[in-house]
Amino acid sequence: MSLEEQQNLIIKLQRFKEAISFFSEDIPLEFISSSLRFQNVEELLEWLIKLNLDNFEVTDNAEKLIITEELIEEINDRLKVSNKSLIVKNSYSNVEQMEIPDYHGTYLLKEDRNAIDKLDDILKQPLPRIKGKISWTKFGFIAENYKIIGLLLTNKGLTRLPDEISQFKNLKILDISGNNFTEFPDVICKLKNLEALSIQFNHIFELPEEISKLKNLKEFFLDCNHLKMLPACIGTLINLIKLTVGNNKISGVSDSIGNLQNLEKLFLCTNRLKSIPKDIFLLKSLIDLNLGDNEITIIPKEINQLVKLRELYLLGNTIEQFESLVHITALEALDLSGNNLTSIPKNLKKLKNLKYLNLKFNSGIGEKAVEVGGTVVNVEQNKQKLIEFLNSAF
Repeated sequence: MSLEEQQNLIIKLQRFKEAISFFSEDIPLEFISSSLRFQNVEELLEWLIKLNLDNFEVTDNAEKLIITEELIEEINDRLKVSNKSLIVKNSYSNVEQMEIPDYHGTYLLKEDRNAIDKLDDILKQPLPRIKGKISWTKFGFIAENYKIIGLLLTNKGLTRLPDEISQFKNLKILDISGNNFTEFPDVICKLKNLEALSIQFNHIFELPEEISKLKNLKEFFLDCNHLKMLPACIGTLINLIKLTVGNNKISGVSDSIGNLQNLEKLFLCTNRLKSIPKDIFLLKSLIDLNLGDNEITIIPKEINQLVKLRELYLLGNTIEQFESLVHITALEALDLSGNNLTSIPKNLKKLKNLKYLNLKFNSGIGEKAVEVGGTVVNVEQNKQKLIEFLNSAF
């Protein structure tokens, strides 16, 4: 019997036990068939026969199952044997024997069940199972193949995570946003299969070097904390695709950020950067860059190295000119509103893919540019308007 077949057998046996436990006398086979999700009674009978139960017996008209203490005891024994023989391979290919206990209607591996019980104690409530589309604003857990792969623990006033969290060896998604953490929980660094981590809206001041252990991390959300620096350890997360660190107090970024060659989205808006960190220009996969609401004065020519860049947000800085941007031909969205622009580069027309342009609140380039450029929200629908604006601006 394959692992999947054995797991399915345990689930059906458990449901069978629960179904017959409600009755002290004969139980309609139609009811059991529905409870165990068989298509019909014939399919149920075929399954029961294959179980080869010594105490399996139906009424003469074959409409009801005869319930006896011996039958219930035999089902219990069969469950124990099946649980003990269940073999589960973990992510390191070690072989372990684990039971699959029930957690409020969801069957989980024993280690996951123990860990989630500890969370219950801290939260003082059970976690609901999340089904369907995943939303970062939800509360609960996501399970797949008897394993917890996601924990969403937002806005629960948490100040710590139990050590048992490390038992979630298959955890891929963790959201602890909107809590009261003042330090990055060390136990998170033991979750080596984590792919998405959100710790937004907390009170964290620094990142520990141990985050370098999160080698599989692809999405990291750090917005709205008290970080002053992006340390060198951030550059070890080479599988990162999205990194958001907006609304902190960051004045410096480690050179190691240039190691993130898979990074596609980087948000460093609303911080204290006085210049664009030069190693950002090494991020060859970067598509979306947001450096709005900082203290940046110059856009260096090295920004042209970001050949895949499609969206660039530099609003709310003190930039005076942006000639260097016109060579990023893939650019689709450009926001330079709220700066100190004094002129518009003549070769801006080279940006053939531009779909969004915002030059509002730059008094140095004149009211006409402010009015027309600021209203070009969707160039696909206002193509002629953009052409007229670019022609009349020079």
